[in-house]
Amino acid sequence: LTASARLASLDETCDALTIDTGAAWFANGKLGMQVQAVADNALLPDLRGVGSGITATGIDRKAQEDARRIAFAPGAKLALTGPDSGAAWRIAYQVTARPTLPVTVTAGGSAMDITRPMALAEGKGWREMVLTSACLGTAGGSLNFASQGAFTLQISEITRDETAAGAECSF
Repeated sequence: LTASARLASLDETCDALTIDTGAAWFANGKLGMQVQAVADNALLPDLRGVGSGITATGIDRKAQEDARRIAFAPGAKLALTGPDSGAAWRIAYQVTARPTLPVTVTAGGSAMDITRPMALAEGKGWREMVLTSACLGTAGGSLNFASQGAFTLQISEITRDETAAGAECSF
C-alpha cells in the first residue's frame, strides 16, 4: 500500500437490524414492522394515540416511554394484527385498577373472558400472560382486547413464542 492508495467501499447495510421475523409485536415502545394497532377505524401508530374509545399513551417501565397505558372507554375495542402464526402470545402487563365490567381477549375468532385474571392482577406490579390455543382455540394473526366498562391496561411487551405454543394459558 502506498499513501495515495484508495480504500475499497464497504457495504454498510446490516441485515440483522432490518430483519423482522414477526416475533416481537410490541417492544421498546414500538410496534413490529408487520404489526398494526387499530381502535375500530382509528390507526394507532406505535400503539399511541386516541380513537374510538381507546387512549394509548407512552409510560416508562425500563426506559423512557417503552410501555403503553391503554385506557378503554365503555365498549371500546383494540385490535392488533400481524403475521399469522400458531405461536403463543406472551404479554408483559400491569393492572392498577381492577375492571368492573367484562374484559375479553380474542384471537382467531374465539373470545376469552379475562375479567377475573385482570382483577386478580390489580396492584401486583408487572406480570406476564401467556395466551395459547388451549384457551383461544387458535392463535392466528390478530389479537383483540375489548372492555364493556372503563378499564386501563398497561403493556410493555407483546411477543409470539413458539416454545409456549402447547402450554396452558396463564396470567
